[in-house]
Amino acid sequence: MAQLRPAKALGVFVVAALAGILWAALAPRGTETTSRAEPATGDTVQLVLSISSPEHGLSLEATRKLPRGSSVLEALQSTVAMETKEYAGIGIFVTKLCGIAPPEGKFWSAAVDGKKSPVGIAAIKLDRDLRLDWTIKDIE
Repeated sequence: MAQLRPAKALGVFVVAALAGILWAALAPRGTETTSRAEPATGDTVQLVLSISSPEHGLSLEATRKLPRGSSVLEALQSTVAMETKEYAGIGIFVTKLCGIAPPEGKFWSAAVDGKKSPVGIAAIKLDRDLRLDWTIKDIE
């Protein structure tokens, strides 16, 4: 297992901290009055997002209310630093989360409600409350 250099560890910490600040800035607040129209309670769903990479010292979990029918990909893009690559005929793959790219022979894997996602992240819509867990897995 490779050691994380102090400069890289600081970079990972800064990215994770900025992701938390961004998440807090975007999360709705119960006592705040805003001029934009908020969806009615029945029109929102809850997304619990977890991103974990113990080998990089990253563990992030956040909860967010979003309009029903929202794209999980768009919710992820507006919440954390990420990079994707689209492959013709296959779809979109997440190549970096919170500034971390998986090492050679591994990839970011998504699980929806504890089960490996049968579809790509771009195809998942928030039609109900769900949990999305990201971990780095070996390419099979």
